[in-house]
Amino acid sequence: MFIARVLVKTMLTGSAPDSAPDLAPVLAPASKKRKVEQVLTSKPVYVLVSSIDEPDKPLEVELALIQGVECRLYLTIKNTPPATTPSGKSFWRSGMTKALLITLVRSLTVGELVLAKGATLGEALTMFEYEGVHVGRTRNAVPCIDRPRAGIAFRKSNDAQERLQSLCEAMADSIMSWPRLESELYDMVSSNSPAVSMTRAWIRFPERPKSGNEGSSQTLVRRNPQWFEVGLLYLGAVHARMVADKPELSSKRDEAAFNALCAEVESENANSMYRSHFAPVQMDAIKTKCDAKMRKLINKAEKFCNEIKGTIIEQAVTPEGNATLALQYARAVTTLIETTFNSTPHLSSIFSGVFADEGGSTPERTALKKALKTRGVSVIRWCDERDPSLRCLVFPPTFAHQSTSHTGPAVLLGFEGVV
Repeated sequence: MFIARVLVKTMLTGSAPDSAPDLAPVLAPASKKRKVEQVLTSKPVYVLVSSIDEPDKPLEVELALIQGVECRLYLTIKNTPPATTPSGKSFWRSGMTKALLITLVRSLTVGELVLAKGATLGEALTMFEYEGVHVGRTRNAVPCIDRPRAGIAFRKSNDAQERLQSLCEAMADSIMSWPRLESELYDMVSSNSPAVSMTRAWIRFPERPKSGNEGSSQTLVRRNPQWFEVGLLYLGAVHARMVADKPELSSKRDEAAFNALCAEVESENANSMYRSHFAPVQMDAIKTKCDAKMRKLINKAEKFCNEIKGTIIEQAVTPEGNATLALQYARAVTTLIETTFNSTPHLSSIFSGVFADEGGSTPERTALKKALKTRGVSVIRWCDERDPSLRCLVFPPTFAHQSTSHTGPAVLLGFEGVV
């Protein structure tokens, strides 16, 4: 839940150019205590402000509203001459989308953060910052807007539909770049998998294994669950790609090297908030069926894995205060993997058939179907019944566990359009 007070400060100063209109009477600072008669008799002054997505449809903005907070838009109007519409009306360009412009005006009007339709929280925060609108509390005596009220009627975060779309896009991309699935589809002659034919595959979204809170890095390494093995292999691949560009990081195992590894992970998954959760899928491969380039990458990743595990096992009894940089690095890597795994969405619940209509459809399943369709993959049907005889590929592979792999919704995908 987003809770904020929006506090304002001036970001720009300057005097109006000679070509700017004379707005001095309107822009004069208002006194702290206005008389009732002045408020009732004063006539509001409005200016036209255009948006970048609908430049031909400028909106009316009360000048006193943005003057009171002296945001960047107000200073633009104050210090620059207006443009003119074909009909001869003067207007100023805001540099915002219509949704963000309405968000700014509504929030200032009602004194409370209000997201207009089509505006996301992230975009609004960026816009507020650009306009000189600060989010958070401060001790400075400056104007502020009240935080949003409680309740789902008052939007405070990104639209649920946008988050669902981002999740499904990340899943679809990961499925399309899944080495194990590719090997199974293209090697049906020698494959005996009951989950895959030459053009179709059953994929299950099982419950996330209850494997958090391992207690220590040593315990985690000794148990070596599937999610940890695949996650560590992925970090090994990221490390190999990073070292190819920055050879000086090859043998470094300190805080700077770990930060560089984290930055590389973020860079590879920068286009989606969920992509990093499914990134290890790219390392779930049948090594003997991979090409030479992939096998070489896997070998480098495995070398990194063995180094991390070996460091933790060999120095397991080292007191925390006496830990070497290599041990601290290894522990940080295991923590990163565990944190990422524990924040992975519960796909079994998201795509569950409990909330399906008579046709077995849910908004979540429809969103995934749409994301897959744009990539040439079709959804044939869903199966919600527990059927041990139905052996499916598990997605994400980090969720593979003998106690949970046979539970959760399964979907039959058709790859006729891509194979």
